[in-house]
Amino acid sequence: MTRPGFRRETCVVAVCGDCGHAFSNSEDLGCELHFRTVQEATTVLTDSGWKVTADGVQCDECAIAQQCRENGHTWPNSWRACGCGCGKGDPMLPVHDTPRESRLCLVCHTREERPRRLVKEAR
Repeated sequence: MTRPGFRRETCVVAVCGDCGHAFSNSEDLGCELHFRTVQEATTVLTDSGWKVTADGVQCDECAIAQQCRENGHTWPNSWRACGCGCGKGDPMLPVHDTPRESRLCLVCHTREERPRRLVKEAR
């Protein structure tokens, strides 16, 4: 029994099956969104980059990470020198005792790092 001024409603809330993150409206301070139907939730989720399948729901970040796990990372053609100063002998990071370089996956933004390869100068 409910009191006057209150009513009981049933709603649908979408939660990522991988990380547990609830779908929210980031423009509204991250408040969890409630939908009237699964179909309404599915439309909004897919329009927002979430993946909805018969197996469940994945947030956009987990869907992107799964894509790279299944297909491999998409790396740029070049590496970038580290910006911490290690290439000039004055590293800001103690673990960079030698010059380093890195690259980011173009899909999921996973970072890969290695010792910097020196290019031999042409004579």
